[in-house]
Amino acid sequence: MVYAGSVARKGEDGQANEEDKERRISFLKRFTVFNREQIEGLPEDLFPTPAPVIQNRDHRDPRLDSVFSALGVKIVEKDGGAFYSPATDTITMPRFESFTSGNAYYATLAHECAHAVGSIGRLNRETLQKYGTSIAMRAKEEAVAEISAAFVCAALGMEPTEREDHAAYLASWISVLRGDKRAIFQAATAAQAASDFILAAAETATGQQAA
Repeated sequence: MVYAGSVARKGEDGQANEEDKERRISFLKRFTVFNREQIEGLPEDLFPTPAPVIQNRDHRDPRLDSVFSALGVKIVEKDGGAFYSPATDTITMPRFESFTSGNAYYATLAHECAHAVGSIGRLNRETLQKYGTSIAMRAKEEAVAEISAAFVCAALGMEPTEREDHAAYLASWISVLRGDKRAIFQAATAAQAASDFILAAAETATGQQAA
């Protein structure tokens, strides 16, 4: 961080003349600063837990929770965005009540589960393994996850999500792949495999519980 300021020039008597604006000396001073979250050992009262913003009053759906938990992927909820971490095989989701509806929550969770089934221990999907190598590879993986989420939501009888940016989100990645005529077909094939995996895992878990 850089602080810009000025000081009054001292006269012959050694006193600063604060009223002489034309003779002030400007300066820049640099400071190294850190976020509180980056500093260890600070008192806990410096990290107040904000009250969650409630966007919906929907109740959680135990059936849908069981479908997605059947994958065996750790799912945690905390403030922030939604993402899947292959290193820890963990899906991080914003808090349920922060979504505009329960349906929007489960649609987003379906998207992240589609990423998760691309892990080495599951479908070992190339687009997930090479996610960070290029924009094109990332676009392919995001297209797979978004299409797969649509398949899963339809199979589970969920209402069409009211998340208005789904189409725009998918279109943004497809635009990156415009030069690859096979990309959308490959994404749809991979998405079908991902959705089949998610639903099969849920069916297996249900059968084991019944037994």
